[in-house]
Amino acid sequence: MNEPVDRPAIARAVVHCALGALGVLALFLLVRPYSGILHDARLYVGYALASLHPASLGQDMVLAEKGQSGFTVFPALLAFAVEALGSSLGAKLVTFAALILWFGAAAALMANLAQGRTRWIMLIFVAVLPAQYAAYEVFGYAEPLAVPRPFAEAFVLLAMALLASGRKIAALVPIASRSCSIPSSPWPGARFGSG
Repeated sequence: MNEPVDRPAIARAVVHCALGALGVLALFLLVRPYSGILHDARLYVGYALASLHPASLGQDMVLAEKGQSGFTVFPALLAFAVEALGSSLGAKLVTFAALILWFGAAAALMANLAQGRTRWIMLIFVAVLPAQYAAYEVFGYAEPLAVPRPFAEAFVLLAMALLASGRKIAALVPIASRSCSIPSSPWPGARFGSG
């Protein structure tokens, strides 16, 4: 005989899980404050503005040659956000979207690597540990910048989550999406599932 489903208990568990995830997401975002249009984001916002104003900024010597950004969809996404919201708010929104996607993909990977409290502890460590490394902290991950790298990292994390759950074919979709967000070495996550 089937036992009755305790719907209120399930609803409470879902609410507690959602609140916990929002709390860890808040920690993740607090550790990565948005500082503005800095570093590589200056170039990408410049490319976006040049594509929106081809008669003026589009003639600039630096911005006329798009370099590797001409091979990705990221500049079009950023140009759409800049056109709709302005350069400052558009860059901030794209950065926020990248970080949310990155965190969601990391949470999906943790869900496939561990269970129970261990999963939450892993996610908390991902949220609060420093993201910069190497001498002078020149390298980092989940950068709070309007650049394509956090999107590419998120797609690789999502592919790894799918591979960890045994869905190798489905993992090709985020890997292909990663190659559309940043052109250099488009298949790093594929090595994870090839062994």
